[in-house]
Amino acid sequence: MALPLVNQRIKDLINFHANGSVKKFSELIELNSAQVLNRIFNKDKRNQEFPAPSSEILFSIANKFEELNCNWLLTGKGEMYSKDENEISIHGGQNVFSDEVVQYKGKNNTLMQSGTDTALIKQLQGQLELKEKENELLRKSDTQKDKMIERYEKLLDQ
Repeated sequence: MALPLVNQRIKDLINFHANGSVKKFSELIELNSAQVLNRIFNKDKRNQEFPAPSSEILFSIANKFEELNCNWLLTGKGEMYSKDENEISIHGGQNVFSDEVVQYKGKNNTLMQSGTDTALIKQLQGQLELKEKENELLRKSDTQKDKMIERYEKLLDQ
């Protein structure tokens, strides 16, 4: 069984920022223990599956690397680092998605709206898909507005 894609992207970040050192990366993102991070790269002996990254890991990464494209981290879509300021961002212990705020409470990893890390990842992926659809509609709207402006300009020139 291959490493899950989210876990692989975290490994890519570790390679990129800490030359492959889980311990160094854990310190960089201010995790209490490298073991928390290291466990996502090893199969659980009980079910022989790789554990999903915890909310603590995901929030620590997003808080440390504000320019990180969270869409890429969770879904693999886009580039590792985003130049777009409208991507999902995490500030002051709050994760902001459109009109909804999911609060993260420090060391206990308590999420107000999500019971499990897997549920959180699915929730985030759903929010990202909605944002992608919204962005596509906005692009189409902009294109239509540009065409209308061109037509009006041609009419004015006549």
